[in-house]
Amino acid sequence: MNIRIAALSALCAATLCGPASAFDMGKMNRILETGQSGAWDQRDEGETYVLDNDSDPTSIRYYFIKPNAGHEGTRSVSVELDFRDEAASTRGGLIFGFDETDKSYYLFVLGPTGELTLFQRKPDGGKILFKGTAKGVTDGFNTFTLVEADGGVRLEVNGQSAIFTDSEAMRTGALGIVAWGEGEFAFRKFRLSMAAN
Repeated sequence: MNIRIAALSALCAATLCGPASAFDMGKMNRILETGQSGAWDQRDEGETYVLDNDSDPTSIRYYFIKPNAGHEGTRSVSVELDFRDEAASTRGGLIFGFDETDKSYYLFVLGPTGELTLFQRKPDGGKILFKGTAKGVTDGFNTFTLVEADGGVRLEVNGQSAIFTDSEAMRTGALGIVAWGEGEFAFRKFRLSMAAN
């Protein structure tokens, strides 16, 4: 696997779910749940979907969309995320390359101090593939983007800090949002599109 860094211009447990959502999470609206699930309080707060964990720094919560046949390798996804009540363990962003058979996946996550991490989970454990500091991170909402193109995957925060990898496994499987650790995670504007064939 080849990973290079570039600077660009500079599970779901069954819980209660309401009939309609005020938040705008695009294609994820139909699968996002509200209510309590383990350490997580899942809330509809108007324009945002909030995942809140104030008790377990190791807990992870994610939601994902399965790919349609023929669309893997052509997808683009973005979401805006704001951290609230941050803790040392707070990490949030995108989950992708999710394989339901063995629960393997990749995480592209940001910490509250701008620490950027690319993490891989396999059945035999997890490992950090990249760790660095993101450029252009704001105190409010930050935009995470994943683009499957040119035989690889490009990962960005606010269109400025990017990782490109040609790993085939990262261009397949389900993708979505993730919250990891203690803190309050406010998501909005999840967008998923496919390039024309």
